[in-house]
Amino acid sequence: MKINQLIRYMLIGFILVMVFDFVFAHFFAKKQPAPAVVARAPAAPAAPPQAPTPRGKANAGPNSGKPGAAKGAPAAAAPGPQTIILGGAAPGQPYHLAISLNNVSAAINWVKINAKYYRQKVGKNAPYLLMKAPADAPLPFSTSSVRISGYGDFSMANQPWVVYKHGPLFATFADALADAQGKPLVDLYKTFRINPKTYNVRVNYTIKNCTAKPLTVRVNQYGPVNLPRHGPMDGNRDFMGALYDANSHYLGNSGVPQVEEDTAQESGFEPKVMGDFQGVKRLVWACACNRFFTIIVRPTGWAGAQRQPVDSGGTIPKISYLKSVTVRRIDAEPNLANTRAPVALEFTGRNLLVPAHGQATMPLTVFMGPKKRSLLAGNLAAPTTSSAYQNAVYHYSSVIQLDQGPCSFFTFSWLALVILKFLDFIHGFIANWGVAIIVLVICVRLLLHPLTRYGQVNMAMMQRKMAKIQPELDRIKTRFAKDKTQQQQEIMKVYKDHKVNPASSVLGCLPMLLQMPIWIALYAGLSVDIDLRHATFIPGWITDLANPDTVAKFHMPFQIPFIGYTVHGVHYLPLNILPLLLTVVFFMQMKWQMRLGPRPTDPQQQQTQMISQFMILLFPIFLYNRPSGLNLYIFASTAGGLFDTYLVRRHLRAKGLLPGMDPPEPETPVVRRVARDG
Repeated sequence: MKINQLIRYMLIGFILVMVFDFVFAHFFAKKQPAPAVVARAPAAPAAPPQAPTPRGKANAGPNSGKPGAAKGAPAAAAPGPQTIILGGAAPGQPYHLAISLNNVSAAINWVKINAKYYRQKVGKNAPYLLMKAPADAPLPFSTSSVRISGYGDFSMANQPWVVYKHGPLFATFADALADAQGKPLVDLYKTFRINPKTYNVRVNYTIKNCTAKPLTVRVNQYGPVNLPRHGPMDGNRDFMGALYDANSHYLGNSGVPQVEEDTAQESGFEPKVMGDFQGVKRLVWACACNRFFTIIVRPTGWAGAQRQPVDSGGTIPKISYLKSVTVRRIDAEPNLANTRAPVALEFTGRNLLVPAHGQATMPLTVFMGPKKRSLLAGNLAAPTTSSAYQNAVYHYSSVIQLDQGPCSFFTFSWLALVILKFLDFIHGFIANWGVAIIVLVICVRLLLHPLTRYGQVNMAMMQRKMAKIQPELDRIKTRFAKDKTQQQQEIMKVYKDHKVNPASSVLGCLPMLLQMPIWIALYAGLSVDIDLRHATFIPGWITDLANPDTVAKFHMPFQIPFIGYTVHGVHYLPLNILPLLLTVVFFMQMKWQMRLGPRPTDPQQQQTQMISQFMILLFPIFLYNRPSGLNLYIFASTAGGLFDTYLVRRHLRAKGLLPGMDPPEPETPVVRRVARDG
């Protein structure tokens, strides 16, 4: 097999691997989380006299004059549903977040990000809806149950709490629990507090013992539910976590199960324990994500808690009031497949010993915001109490998934970060992200142009020489058809006599091979970079570089592979312009490249060339629903390649290396040489 054929086969093989990975990932593969213990339902309480009665109900009011009633305890009357809104989401308001709270289960109705920072849709001034409570399911951050040793489990589902205190930035809910005889046991206080200057929310439990003896109390609660999906590209909807290894001081995602929302919504999904907050390798935070936003829940730790060093710098506290976190379906029929099924993180508490007439707290820090690199990377040099320091030491930036997509096993996260940081640098001088991408193309092309020129010149020279000696090679193959060893030796002699190095054709393919990792890194980076979300390049056409440049979409009775998509069972066929333009420039580039050398005469070479052309034209199909920022880069790069080819053709024409520019050498010496060898 000739070297140029081998190179073609290598390129075809590489493309086939990409195609296989794309098809496998989108139609067959399921991301397998690391082995995890299947969560079990809690055991029934040890024979309580009768079901515990929540305080705050008509038959057991907290201020009913019973012994142990806490000072300032909630009112006796059962409260009705109440809503409190913290912060604000209108552009003129001085907040990052608006949170709607519900006194039922002391939970969250919805979370919105201020429209000043992130909007729901292009061209609309509506704030981004980060999370919304699902219908007919527990509310996000609701208290699910409380266990008091010796008294059993108290179900808190759908139980109204008293609005104890509230203001523009905080709200405190209260509830009280009593034994079967109505004697007070504990008062519960749950406070939500937002920071107007950050995306952080504090959620704090206070457990007050109303008895004259120590009580062991455990509080179980839900965290965030699955974040919304707003289009075909809004994937990466996962539940993730990070752990800390006390031996190596490592803190990161390695070793923590990652559960895809789509997997959790399939039939037969079993709850997955993501990790334990205790032990040598312990969980330090868990989160729900979509492509651009995340809600990270992190136990903050008590004042004076033992602190341990982290390998990247800084220290973190040990946590003693949480046990584990589980990914769980919370809909009414969790065993049935449902693409809209609510999935939530459930936090199981540890048994806390609350002294007589004393109290215990369970503080949580919750980040509700964008997966913005500069924000989540933080700064270890910042004050230890600042959000920047906490984001850095807890490695929040790991929620930005750069190793994803149909070519995830080829993705170099470091390369994607380098490209994105360079793109940030360019954008610092050019306000338009689309223009910044084109400038990035120019920089890459200028960097690769000398190699492109050298490689194509060498390829053209080699092809010309191969065309001249091809008759002699054909005669050798015919003469030594039965002796492959002798045939190869004679061919190598001809190569040596005519100073032909078939391996030099590799240089012609090298620029393309060098650009493939860049394209893959750009795919990963541009797909998840929130800076490109709603970034406009050409108004009215390319208004969101992080999504396809769809100008129209049509409802279809079935999904069309590759170019169509399905959202919640509805099939769409989008009309995207950039992939169609890519087809044109790919075809032009292919034709220009073919004109650099002579047409192959061997049937096998002709077939190989035809397959290569066909595979190249398949690229726009695989890129049809990719981010328009990526397609813009590839389009500009391919158009730049055409200009590169034009410059190379001028150079080759000046050297007389283009087909038809110089006469072929007479074949007589070659014939005599073969005869002499015979």
